[in-house]
Amino acid sequence: PKAKTSNADKLAVFALNGVKIINAQFNWDDKQQKQKVNVSDVNLSLGAIRTETKIPFNLHFVLKEKSVNAKVNFKSEILFSSNLKQFSFYNTDFSSNVKLASLKEALSPQINSALMQLDLEKQTFNTQKLSLSERSLKLETQLSAKQISTKPYIKSQLNLIAVNPRTLAKNFEVKLPAMADKKALTQLSARLNIKGTLDNLFFSNLKLKLDDTTMSGKANIKAATQTSSVSLAVDTINLDRYLPTPTSKKQTPKTEKNKTQSQNADAVLIPVALLNSVNLNADFKVKKLQIKNTRWTDLTLVSRSKNGHIKIKPLSMQGYEAKVQSDFDIKTVNNNALLSGNLNIQKIKAGKILNDLIGKDKLKGTTTITASFNTRGIKLLQLKQNLNGKLKLRLRDGTLKGFDIDHQKKVLDAKIKRQPIPAAPVPAETKIANLSASAIIKKGILTNKDLRAATPLARVIGSGTVDIAKEKINYVASVKFTSSTKINPTTTFEKMNTLPLDIRVNGSFDNPRIKLDFSKTLNTLVKKELKKQEKKIKDKVKKDLQKEIEKKLGDKLKNLLKF
Repeated sequence: PKAKTSNADKLAVFALNGVKIINAQFNWDDKQQKQKVNVSDVNLSLGAIRTETKIPFNLHFVLKEKSVNAKVNFKSEILFSSNLKQFSFYNTDFSSNVKLASLKEALSPQINSALMQLDLEKQTFNTQKLSLSERSLKLETQLSAKQISTKPYIKSQLNLIAVNPRTLAKNFEVKLPAMADKKALTQLSARLNIKGTLDNLFFSNLKLKLDDTTMSGKANIKAATQTSSVSLAVDTINLDRYLPTPTSKKQTPKTEKNKTQSQNADAVLIPVALLNSVNLNADFKVKKLQIKNTRWTDLTLVSRSKNGHIKIKPLSMQGYEAKVQSDFDIKTVNNNALLSGNLNIQKIKAGKILNDLIGKDKLKGTTTITASFNTRGIKLLQLKQNLNGKLKLRLRDGTLKGFDIDHQKKVLDAKIKRQPIPAAPVPAETKIANLSASAIIKKGILTNKDLRAATPLARVIGSGTVDIAKEKINYVASVKFTSSTKINPTTTFEKMNTLPLDIRVNGSFDNPRIKLDFSKTLNTLVKKELKKQEKKIKDKVKKDLQKEIEKKLGDKLKNLLKF
């Protein structure tokens, strides 16, 4: 019988002193697929093929196709075992210049490794250091893998060297949105460990640096049908840097503003398809947060998402001497979404947050807000139109700046007495001992019927509606003043025997119109005075008539008694 031929014998038959190909060319023309590929300038050199000896390998070629034009260079030193089961690649360098039809600028990716080892017998692959770069983008990794031909299990340390994301986006012709800070998104680096199979990857020891923000955490990414998880902690982040610069009302033309509002209303806020496909447990913590110029600490967000049902509880943070607590529930139904939630804010410094938010020092005081809501839709306008819920508000020890309600009493008195209107005080402000209100929201319309407020010299009640979808206000507050220097704290609006002054608020959210209805009060006062005078006249006429009757009766009686 013939002796069995070993791998070494097979290799000995194939042993060469080397291979060299110069300026070769290959063409591929697929008429059916309408695809043409041209590979030219092929230069290949391979050293003498020997086992247990490093074999120099060099390759260069140019590839041309409708969508890509590439120049490729590859060189390495290959060492393989006599049984052709173990391969080692030394000093491997891959470089290229790739011009894609979709990009104006060419790409130049490079891969470098001092040593890569492939063991077909053990089904393993290892590299101590592998570097990948594309201009400013540089990645370094240590990688090992096993079960490579069945179910690959990888273990890697990945290091992203500091990169400028703006420059990277420009290289790939990705247009970034406008940002308030030109230095935002200019520094990014990351380091993490990866292990697992492709359908069950674990990311640990994550350290990511974005500009002035440091993030750390871990994640477990599983196949789509299984639930993944992510846990991330952020030290400090200023989101205002990454948002567009706010545009003032004067800078924004009315037509452009209306167009923007229309686009916002039509924007899809709830990505139903994405939510249906994501099964994820998320845990986020942020030590310091700035958004819309408001500042918060200790933000905590815990989210559970499965089969299109997302529960966020809690979503809490601290700021302005208060703790904000909330929870949300989102459930996708066909191509729609149902949303509900609760909000609880206890004793927040309303003036400070408004000052940070809108840049105006308009209010001081401690405010408590509780609310619950539900709605449905995927677009902003739909969510507003379908909004239902309840709201309660309390304000204590407040000061409303820019409006002096006590001065309005002096204005009213001057109008009644037909005297000159007194000058407005500087600064104009109203002290509010307490204010309370509740509201019902139904189909996007907020209705309030029980606003009550107390100031040192007045009591206020109010009612009205707010159309949340159309952003319109229709509200009336009635004020009763006292002529005393102080009101008993227990005195209510109804117990005050004075005429009310109506304050009407109408118009849009952006441009509300506030009107003090002096004419109504004056007309009421005139009618009251007329009734008073009418009563006096009636009483006088009645008295005079009584005297006349008595006089006539007396005269007749005297005539009868004459004899």
